[in-house]
Amino acid sequence: MGMPLQEDKIEGPATSLIFLGIELDTQALEIRLPKDKLKRLREETLQWKGKRAGKKRSLLSLIGILSHACKAVRQGRSIIRRLITASTSVRHLEGYVRLNAAAQSDIHWWCQFATAWNGKSMLTEIKRNNPDAVITTDASGNWGCGGYCECDWFQVQWPQNTADVHITVKEL
Repeated sequence: MGMPLQEDKIEGPATSLIFLGIELDTQALEIRLPKDKLKRLREETLQWKGKRAGKKRSLLSLIGILSHACKAVRQGRSIIRRLITASTSVRHLEGYVRLNAAAQSDIHWWCQFATAWNGKSMLTEIKRNNPDAVITTDASGNWGCGGYCECDWFQVQWPQNTADVHITVKEL
């Protein structure tokens, strides 16, 4: 077809591949955190265990590591929320964030979990009925919304009286 290819980016066919830093294995039905990322997760959580405060930049780095791990540990998403909330209490990246008991509890959970976890989770089978149509949409806070349905694109501009309506309502 005349398209340039980068040989180092070609993968497959394979039953196991790394996608966005997570290993997917369709043969074993597993989703895995690579060993280097699991090691870093363990090191970072141990480093934060018992801390009452830390620089915002470092806390955001920890949140990023935990968020990445949540791709394999779905239950972990709810256990980073209080850390994210704590990170918003300070404006500057070099400022110190105080960790309340709830945030410390979340770090403690991650520390215990990361120490015991082998880096593997089961791929869950998603059962879907055959829908009559699949609609994909997105909304803008100011302009309007648009979408795609069965090879057709559509757009809708917001009426003037919806200027103060929250984006979550517009997304819905």
